[in-house]
Amino acid sequence: SRYPLKVAYELPRAWKGDFPLWLSGGKALIKSSGNPAFDASLVKVLQSRGMETRVWVPEPSDFDDLENARPIKQVQGMDLYIHSIPRARFGRKTRKSFYREEVLSLFLLSRQAGKCLKGLLVLSDVGGTLAPTEQNPAAPFFLNGVVPGFCQALEKDLPGIHARGVDLAEFSPPQAEMALAMGLHPDAPPQTGISPEEKIARFALSFVPLASEKERVHSVLKEHLGPARVILATGGGAGITAHLLRRLAKEFQPKLIILGRSADRQDLVKELRNLGSDVWYISCDLADGPAVDRTATLIRKTHPRIDLFLHGAGIEISRNLLNKTPEEIDRVYRVKVAGLVNFLDAFGENQIGNVV
Repeated sequence: SRYPLKVAYELPRAWKGDFPLWLSGGKALIKSSGNPAFDASLVKVLQSRGMETRVWVPEPSDFDDLENARPIKQVQGMDLYIHSIPRARFGRKTRKSFYREEVLSLFLLSRQAGKCLKGLLVLSDVGGTLAPTEQNPAAPFFLNGVVPGFCQALEKDLPGIHARGVDLAEFSPPQAEMALAMGLHPDAPPQTGISPEEKIARFALSFVPLASEKERVHSVLKEHLGPARVILATGGGAGITAHLLRRLAKEFQPKLIILGRSADRQDLVKELRNLGSDVWYISCDLADGPAVDRTATLIRKTHPRIDLFLHGAGIEISRNLLNKTPEEIDRVYRVKVAGLVNFLDAFGENQIGNVV
């Protein structure tokens, strides 16, 4: 069987319960959500549990300090840190600052304060359903992949810390207590959503029979990956991505678009064309927002929809978060996360079928 991720919904009563004992008498810091009423509601709930709680509005100098490994005094000695990521900060002209101030700062703060933290909660207001909606086509839905992945990695690197993400319909006072109850529950999944109807959304595995007959499998794959389909791959067609592209070209002959920082990959392009695919190589650095905008515009002129996005671009530095320098963290995530954000936003996430 294979195990696709689906969004499951359930009533909130299943998640009601007492807050963890370690919250009592501890200290909490809340990064401002941009909605003072919501922040005040979070403070009120935590203070009612005996926590000394403050709201932090970062200054530009704080981000400079983080990137230069200088200590942020506000997070020192905290037991719980709540990192709010407001979707209003995300837009075509603010992608760079959004990545730096909302995403990269989360990684760097966790690196700096991780050893003393008992809990880290990431709050977002992308919609609460954990799935794209027509009502908010420009919302940063990629956070519903980045946040739980980060929380799982952090718990692996820092045994004993409780790290969770909660996505809300909006940062509104009525959702503050439920957000804390969901995010601080010991059995909560890495990412939980609270829908506009206040139902709990979570990712769930579902069992789907997998066809075992080779002919049937090939027929199904050809329908989704055949000559009429467009596949875009990042990373310059190197490493495992190159092997996937060769297999796809040989078996299914889809249209292939390859993005990479190298100026020329004619050797790979020729090889893939000889295997039967139409191939287009474009030199583009995904970390360069304006360059990605130009590239996306160019691609849309002939291919208004991408059926499969293979995100192979990335830099590997195999050390845990605490042992990476701020520069290394930025290098790793700028390509893998900011690069993906740049392209999805520039091309239009609703015009891309599947992302791998």
